[in-house]
Amino acid sequence: MSYTPSITNELIRDKSLKANTKILLLVLMTYENKEGFAYPSQPRLIEETGLSKNTLLKCLNELEEKGYIKRVKENGVKNKYYINRDIKIDTGIKIDTGTGIKIDTG
Repeated sequence: MSYTPSITNELIRDKSLKANTKILLLVLMTYENKEGFAYPSQPRLIEETGLSKNTLLKCLNELEEKGYIKRVKENGVKNKYYINRDIKIDTGIKIDTGTGIKIDTG
């Protein structure tokens, strides 16, 4: 049985992330264990996402630069990917405090 934590709407609706990067993030989330990290190999990520190695590396860099993941390499072991679920995203949607109506600002 696998353990897949919930995915927040903010992560999915982040307009600053490319589609390939979102797919990679979703796949990484499926590998996250109860200890709080994922550790699939790059060949496994390439197989499951359909991304080329170059695109995979670009997407990993994008996720790390934007604070979604932190990569840790320990003593020659493959990367551990820690997923940041506390990131706050500007989704382009604001709530008018007077009316309670959603306003799309994006």
